[in-house]
Amino acid sequence: MKKTIKILISLALFVLCLLSMASCSRTLDQVENFELDTDTLTLSWDRVLGAKSYSVQISGQEFEKTSKQNKVSLEHLDPGTYEIKVKANGDGVEFKDSKWATYPFEREAEDGMRYKLINNKTEYELIGLGTASGDIVMNATYRGKPITSIADKAFAGNTRITSFVVGENVKSIGESAFSRCAELKSITIPQNVTSIGDSCFQSCKKLESFVFPDSITVVEDYMFSWCSALKSVTFGSKTDTISQYAFSNCKSLEKVSLPDTLKFVGEYAFSDCESLTEANLGNSLEIIEPYTFYNCVVMNKLNVGNSVKIIGEYAFGNCDGITSIDIPATCESIGFSAFRYCDNLAEVSFLGNSLTYIGAGAFYDTKIYEDATDALIIDGWYVNCKDKEIDKVDKLPDGIYGIADSAFYKFKELVSFKATGVKYLCDNAFFGCAELMYVTFDDELESVGAYSFKSCKKLSRVTLGTGLESIGDYAFSGCQALQDKYISLPKSLTSIGAGAFNGTKATAEGGVMYIDKWAVGFNIGPGSAFDKLNIRKGTVGISNYAFNGVNILQLDMSTYGINIPDSVEYIGRGAFYKAAATGYAVTVHLPKNLKVIGDYAFYGSYCAFFGTDGALVIPEGTEYIGRSSFYGCESIYSLSIPGSVKEISPYAFYGCINIGAEFDDGDEATPLIKGYLELMEGIEHIGDKAFYGCTGIEKITIPNSVTALGTRAFYKCEGLKELTIGTGLTEISDYAFYNCTLLESITIPEGVTSIGKYAFRGCTALKSLNIANTVTSIGGFAFMGAENLNTLVIPESVTSIGKHAFRGMTRSKSIILPSTVSKIDVHAFYGAYDAVIYVYGDSTANEWDKRWNSSYVPVITGCTISSDKSYIESFIKTGENPDNMPVDDAMTAPVRAGFNFVGFSTASGATEAEYTMETLKNVPSDTLLYTVWAPVKTPND
Repeated sequence: MKKTIKILISLALFVLCLLSMASCSRTLDQVENFELDTDTLTLSWDRVLGAKSYSVQISGQEFEKTSKQNKVSLEHLDPGTYEIKVKANGDGVEFKDSKWATYPFEREAEDGMRYKLINNKTEYELIGLGTASGDIVMNATYRGKPITSIADKAFAGNTRITSFVVGENVKSIGESAFSRCAELKSITIPQNVTSIGDSCFQSCKKLESFVFPDSITVVEDYMFSWCSALKSVTFGSKTDTISQYAFSNCKSLEKVSLPDTLKFVGEYAFSDCESLTEANLGNSLEIIEPYTFYNCVVMNKLNVGNSVKIIGEYAFGNCDGITSIDIPATCESIGFSAFRYCDNLAEVSFLGNSLTYIGAGAFYDTKIYEDATDALIIDGWYVNCKDKEIDKVDKLPDGIYGIADSAFYKFKELVSFKATGVKYLCDNAFFGCAELMYVTFDDELESVGAYSFKSCKKLSRVTLGTGLESIGDYAFSGCQALQDKYISLPKSLTSIGAGAFNGTKATAEGGVMYIDKWAVGFNIGPGSAFDKLNIRKGTVGISNYAFNGVNILQLDMSTYGINIPDSVEYIGRGAFYKAAATGYAVTVHLPKNLKVIGDYAFYGSYCAFFGTDGALVIPEGTEYIGRSSFYGCESIYSLSIPGSVKEISPYAFYGCINIGAEFDDGDEATPLIKGYLELMEGIEHIGDKAFYGCTGIEKITIPNSVTALGTRAFYKCEGLKELTIGTGLTEISDYAFYNCTLLESITIPEGVTSIGKYAFRGCTALKSLNIANTVTSIGGFAFMGAENLNTLVIPESVTSIGKHAFRGMTRSKSIILPSTVSKIDVHAFYGAYDAVIYVYGDSTANEWDKRWNSSYVPVITGCTISSDKSYIESFIKTGENPDNMPVDDAMTAPVRAGFNFVGFSTASGATEAEYTMETLKNVPSDTLLYTVWAPVKTPND
């Protein structure tokens, strides 16, 4: 009995103990600090100490969710207003559950489309349709952030969209974004959109109309091709380009009115628009590309405007509805078959006399051609002779100044031809006239086109007058009876095309072929070679490709291997193309009276030595150095270009790796001769890649007269140590001095307003950079890799610094920036780990890219700068200034040329420091600090 009583007493005491413990357990703190991730719609809160889990109740939902995580997804909720209740759950022993905390939540209605975050998670891009369908109106924002773009192929092939309104924040619509949307009938584009990609609406077969916003300047390739229901298009007021196939096969399009801003229309842009009745091409369009309106069969109203210069081949071919056309006074060229198969074209007028070329068949199979009797003649142009049996032309009708391409092509009976007043003889004009013997033109003739008299085997006497300027490629090729003594070339002639006199009885002298005072080729046998190529005295020109690939084995270096007499004024295109590329050293004499060095003139002549000791001195009076004229001439050691040369053409000295290098003449007793590059005042333009890869150049002085510098002009001039930029430039072009690895100092002169992307990238030796206070923009990657640049000062004129512009300044200690810079792009100073960035001026860097300082080096704002803009004078130390203050290491000291940094003082002009860099973190907040400097002592001090 006693034992039972003891057990009951023990149980009672145990229960009392439990009750006591329960009454003593603590209630958990209430959930606090709710935060909603608007991108993922995840609601989170601070963890509660002691909580084992969290319970979540959502108004209108039947369930209560319990989770160990301090967050919950609200993604599944339908649009509406909700009350989210959350409590922390205890263990029931030590901790009681907390009270419910409440978070009000409104799920906005969304459009059912799919998006992804872009631009450092600050914007959204629309990437797909999702559940949306029918008539869709796109929102301007998604989850509180702007939707700024529609992705490539976002809706490609979708059949559920019937209409679409693009959101007002969209700036770009990607390639093929709506292509093959078979049910799309209309789309509305806001003014913010500045670009629409290739093929964007291709094959939208029910799209009936489209209005471009004024912000669109380019209609890209294939944008509306095969939109077979498209009836009308309204272009924006700034459209300047319509690209190839943009509206091809828009078979319902009825009218096209191009704006006066339009400069270019691409190939096939409106081809096969079978319902197009009217086309007005504006008053700024200069080039109508081939096949632009081909097969627009019912077009009966055509206004080509008043600025067109070139009409391409078949541009209006098979446009049966055209009955008349006015060619504007600006037009210079009408291409092959440009109006061919325009069956009803009965009237053509050339409104001016700028026309210099009409292509073969330009008006074949038209009414005006069919109605012509003996010949088709249009406003001063002899377009076609229709009398195939004609044997003699003594006189053309009065006023004829042009003979079109193929006008007398392969006339079997024609024996003689005489014309007065003709200026332009186009290509193939008398091609294959097998019986033609005599041709006479007067002094008005300016040009003889390519193949003009090719294969006229009996042609023996030709009179070309005294005004002739050019003879085209193969113009007299195969004229077997034509002798040098029966053709006179006037002084006005400046160029003869390749093979122009091949197969004629040209005079042969020393293996060189001559027509009058022009060298036109050579006649040594295959596999043979010249010991010396001597062009006879009195020669005034060398025709295009005259000595292309000729083999020269110069055995005697005491005279010139290629001797061009001083009488020569014109060296044609490719005249000596790879003529000195055999491995033998070949010396070349350039004449004193030289005016023109044609494109590719000495291209690939690796072994050509120009002048004495490898010194190429372009004669004073030379006016033109052609494209790739000395490309790869590795034996040029010194180069001097006079001011009479206004333009150094693209690629002119590309890969001339020894310009500026030391020349060894092989004589041990003679010291090496140092090469050089000399550009004289008067030169105005240095073309793209003109000196690309000229690794031997050590010094470049760009004359003040140079106003334009081409892209990659001095790209990879890896030996360049000294650079002086003239005052005439306003822009340092993209890649201009890329990878000039030995360049230590750069001064950008006053007048330059922009420094292009990659302009000085890879200039790893750069130690000094002085940027003029006229520069407004510094392009992306412009100085990337300038690892030895210790100090950088950006002038107040700069408003834009591109991405990675100064990336890799690993030894930099001081970067001084004006706060007025409106844009600094991503990673602009990445890698400047030891630098301090000083920002001077009143404003802060709030609008700069979030990753502009991606190396997170200290930034001191609100600085004052010295009057010469070279060093920092003071700043106010606050709790957030410097920003990114290193915790463990002191910042690097500021830099001033000729001085050592002593420290900081609270007094202006102090000579002793109150604080050092190491104690800067201890300076009280809101303290104005002045930099203290001591002059660098020299050995004489």
